Amino acid sequence: MQTLDINQSNVLESKPQSQNQEPIDFSSEEFNSVFKLWSKYEDIAMHFNELIIKLRVQALGGLTITGTITTAIFRGDNGPNMLKFLLPIFLLGWIAIYFLDIYYYNRLLSGAIKEIILLEKQFKNIKLTTKIEEEINNSKNGRHLFYWIIAIVLCCISISLWLDIPSIVKVLLQTYHFLFQH
Repeated sequence: MQTLDINQSNVLESKPQSQNQEPIDFSSEEFNSVFKLWSKYEDIAMHFNELIIKLRVQALGGLTITGTITTAIFRGDNGPNMLKFLLPIFLLGWIAIYFLDIYYYNRLLSGAIKEIILLEKQFKNIKLTTKIEEEINNSKNGRHLFYWIIAIVLCCISISLWLDIPSIVKVLLQTYHFLFQH
């Protein structure tokens, strides 16, 4: 099995293409080298994407499980008082995960995608990542929305507990208490 050493390869050393010039059409051997390199870059991008998905799913699951366990432990009269202090901590944890996702993992993925797109610009027959990036470029706020919807819900619940406003949370806690006490 032959490996491609980027430093020794002349595949990527071509001069940048102007807007009007056609991309370079590589020979069969060069196509195989470029395709192998492109495949490796895609594997790296998919790895970073999987890390982001795992982080989001595990964060959401962890928040849900922790909230459920906390609610079960502190059910009763002291439940809302304890949740007043725990919900802001959950919110801070959620925001920390947001920053880890957006400003670390997402940058790793973006860097990998940029390298793939640079490679795809040199080869006219491979455009998968370029097309995907064009499609999702208009909807990049979705990842922020994922975190901020949950953060807003945590804030609203926390504020309603601190202000002692009758809310859905209190009704749910009372219903839960009523159902499992009888």
